[in-house]
Amino acid sequence: MATLGLKPIPYGQTDGPSVTTEYPLAASVAFKYAGGKFVTFDANERLALSVDGDTVIAGWAEAGEFTSSATAGVEKVTINTSREARYWIPASGAVTRDLVSKGCDIRVSGGIQQANIAAAGEKVLKIHDVDITNTLVLVSIND
Repeated sequence: MATLGLKPIPYGQTDGPSVTTEYPLAASVAFKYAGGKFVTFDANERLALSVDGDTVIAGWAEAGEFTSSATAGVEKVTINTSREARYWIPASGAVTRDLVSKGCDIRVSGGIQQANIAAAGEKVLKIHDVDITNTLVLVSIND
């Protein structure tokens, strides 16, 4: 579990159903404790970390902090594909209550996946709540 100062930050699923399945990973996918774990299928039907510009999210990888093999398809990861599951992830900037019920994009900055609250082109995430103190948002996949 990640910490902010000495306080544990509960990134990941907080509620909603788990509908899981396993898929192979693309090469060198880096998962971090301090960020989101939303994944997208690449052109070879392997999972990669979702980034800015992705329009479809496959699910949330149930993974700790690690980097997959440099050879694509060697490792697999279980993902939760439920659209009703909700997850706490870091936001790209300061959050306010005005963000609740809005859509936003996703980005990776410094290797950390975040809700890109300043952009809503793809609106792949829906914001359900905010943690102003810790700059977190509670999101679900927005199809």
